[in-house]
Amino acid sequence: MNTTQHTSAAAFAPYLRFGVLSTVIVLTCLFTVQAAAMQSTAERKYRLAQSYEQAGNLDDAARLYLELYNDNPQYDQVYSAVERTLMELQRYGELQPIVGEQAVKQQQPELYALNGNLLWKLGQTDQAFQAWEDGLALNSDNIDSYSAIAQAQIDNRLFDQAIQTLLLGRKRSGRPQTFSNDLSQLYGAVGNYREGAREVMTLLEQTGNLPLAQGRISAYLVNERGIAESGEVLSAAAEGSRDQVILEVYEWYLRQIEDYDKAFDVFVRIDELNGGDGRQMLRFGNQVARDGRYDIAIKAFGRIIEMGQSKNPHVHSALYGYAQAMEQRMAEGGKFSEEEVREIISRYERILKEFPKSKFAAEAQYGLANLNHHYLNNLERAAEEYRTLMANYGNKSVAADGALALGRLYLEEDRLDEAEQTFQKMQKQFRKFDDQVKQARFELAELLFYRGSLDSATLAYSGLANDSDKDIANDALNRLLLFGENPDEGAKEHIKIFAKAILRERQSRDDEARKLFQQTAQDAAQSALGELALLRIGELDARDGLYGAARTSLEALLTQYPETIYGDKAYALIGDTWLAENATDKAIEAYTNILVNYPDSTLLQEMREKIRSLRDES
Repeated sequence: MNTTQHTSAAAFAPYLRFGVLSTVIVLTCLFTVQAAAMQSTAERKYRLAQSYEQAGNLDDAARLYLELYNDNPQYDQVYSAVERTLMELQRYGELQPIVGEQAVKQQQPELYALNGNLLWKLGQTDQAFQAWEDGLALNSDNIDSYSAIAQAQIDNRLFDQAIQTLLLGRKRSGRPQTFSNDLSQLYGAVGNYREGAREVMTLLEQTGNLPLAQGRISAYLVNERGIAESGEVLSAAAEGSRDQVILEVYEWYLRQIEDYDKAFDVFVRIDELNGGDGRQMLRFGNQVARDGRYDIAIKAFGRIIEMGQSKNPHVHSALYGYAQAMEQRMAEGGKFSEEEVREIISRYERILKEFPKSKFAAEAQYGLANLNHHYLNNLERAAEEYRTLMANYGNKSVAADGALALGRLYLEEDRLDEAEQTFQKMQKQFRKFDDQVKQARFELAELLFYRGSLDSATLAYSGLANDSDKDIANDALNRLLLFGENPDEGAKEHIKIFAKAILRERQSRDDEARKLFQQTAQDAAQSALGELALLRIGELDARDGLYGAARTSLEALLTQYPETIYGDKAYALIGDTWLAENATDKAIEAYTNILVNYPDSTLLQEMREKIRSLRDES
């Protein structure tokens, strides 16, 4: 090369370098623009797939997600979308290879769990178990791995395998209390109640969560074996234990199987653990009383009472609980002796004497009056106790109840003026107790009715007919329907006689009531009032045990009033009278008449149950 040529090349060198650099820059820009364009396309496709998914078009959403995944398998967000939509579409065959690939890449136990799940659904059971084993092998100390694999097995109802997985995790981790929550449910699912109960006790020791333990045990009490195996474990755990929560779950179990005597013994231990002051025994007594086991409640309350007031601050509560339990047992049993009633009265009297300021004093005063009124028929003493209640506890709702009871007692004794005064007085004294005041207003309307003041009674009932208390409103409407529209003087006289009959029945003067109902049925024949009077005669006779007479009146009702609105009630009563005389076939015949002739009767279900029960017995 000559000097001239060398000089020319040197001169052009800067331009050559600039050209190469420019080419590189241009190519870089082109690649960047192309990549940005590709990225923008992917983003648009992803957003489109999302909109399809949100609209419920899972097929198109899955198609676009798969395209995106095939273009870039490393994009986690896209993989999640593929998994989600294909699982929802149950396209397990397409999803499984993708999940298997991701499991190998990411080495996460959750992915191995899902892979095994999919393989199981595809019928490749050996491969499924292998996938789960591979997932557990990733990190044998990772508790979460066992949970994930076990959950996949549970999803496929492989409960025994899930139990083995969790037990393996417990063994490898060296944590013997791990997985008690899951295992307690799994053992229940496979019917291994003994091991399930053991896990429940382990869980209870960990958490102290009594309601959770009760819920788990209750699921085992579905058959005799579950009851027996659960009982063995709970009894063994409670024996010699001073842990209250363990004793309480055992006591709860005993109440569930209705072994209340043993439950009482366990609660004696619980009470002693808490200082033996009776508080826990009181709780037990209230609980078994709610269960309707008044005998055990009385035993529990009696134990507290025997401790004496000096040793026990809960004696007044126990006295009230004892009396209430006895009263409820007596009411439900239907039979009682005067001695029993007087024992209850003595408990109430002791509360009033020793604990006059306690929260139970007003209730005890009411109980004292009520027992004398309704059980001993000592009306003079009852009235005195009601008046004491009103005077001493006028700020309590139970005193308003007592005022109502006193007014009704006067009605029973035919002391109508005193009844009226009592109901009027209580509206002022107890005006803040709305329910009782409404009942007093209704009783005042009834007094007008009994006295034959029909126009005034009509106004009083009309004021109650739209009351928010449906019972009072319905009773008022029934009275107004009885009066009819613009009754003539003859109809009014019939209504007045009927009203006297109702009053005499309320006063337990049944013979007088029966004669007045019979007079109404005769004088007001072929009227709605005469129709009702025949029904009331039948009801009264049936209640008094005059079954033949009751049937005569009820059959007269059905004959004289073939379209009677009381036909279903009449047949029901006829059936009951036959049943009382052990004439089962005739009772069934009467009840069947209701099913056949009164398809809209509110008594249908009751009659079906009676017929079914009688046929089963025969």
